[in-house]
Amino acid sequence: MIVECKPHRAELEWAVFLFNTMGEDNSYFVDLWKVQELYKIQEENKVKMKPGKAVVDFLNHWSMRATKKPIATAIDKWYNGNGVAEKLKLLPETLTGKDLNDELEENVTYLYTALDGLTGIGEPTEAEHDDSQLKQKHHYTVIRDTGASKILHILKPGFFVMWDNPIRQHYMGNCKGSGAYFFFLKKMQEKAKCLRNQNSNIFKELLLNIKEPLETNLKNVISRNGSKQEILNFMKENQLKEIPNNGELTENTVTAIISKFIEDRYNNDGYIDAKFLDEYNWIVHTKNIKLPPAWHPSDYKA
Repeated sequence: MIVECKPHRAELEWAVFLFNTMGEDNSYFVDLWKVQELYKIQEENKVKMKPGKAVVDFLNHWSMRATKKPIATAIDKWYNGNGVAEKLKLLPETLTGKDLNDELEENVTYLYTALDGLTGIGEPTEAEHDDSQLKQKHHYTVIRDTGASKILHILKPGFFVMWDNPIRQHYMGNCKGSGAYFFFLKKMQEKAKCLRNQNSNIFKELLLNIKEPLETNLKNVISRNGSKQEILNFMKENQLKEIPNNGELTENTVTAIISKFIEDRYNNDGYIDAKFLDEYNWIVHTKNIKLPPAWHPSDYKA
């Protein structure tokens, strides 16, 4: 008997297409590249990793409004204290890499709970989403469910799936916290496994389908004022070998670096599952877009 997956392939394809053409997280792969470079530096030089600044950039690109220095310092302290870095290493690299058993639940709930109390970050309220002045004025002080999932995702992107309030409420009702997040993660693993059982290459095929909008979004990010300089500063601060001899970066150089990173990373099977499931959840449950929509992309071609 064939089990019907939810989302089924067509729904997932539509969600990923819409998400990436809307350009909601143009900076995602740049932020991910930064964190992965920090991991390499940590491994090669046997030094403590300080991911705080890169994580804060990621959070701010998702409208989390993290105040840079205080929260970056707090994230560095959290990452390097109480066995957090070691517990992250013990987790599977990918969502479908290992069944989510009691041992993994202990590590996931520990990491999630350990984020509680970090200061300087919050998620926008419904009123703030509609009022730009409120958005600029107001800053929350404690990490909540949305921020915790995003921090864990950028540090272990193949395993942790992000959620926000609408997504959490759809899957878990009024339940919050680390226990609810672990059960949500189990549901995401079931979805990924169901899709893979029907087509083992489904996530790779989806990545190929969005190659063009993904590259367009990437170029838009790099061409933005200050973005290229931000990337150059990161490379200089961390003494990355990709810095050109003249110490300057062109948009083409940066695009080539990040594009190669994307290609290398997602040639490793399983790394994209968590991100594409997040994109589906965001389109369907956060934005309430019905899939498939009443129109087709070909309707808008010249």
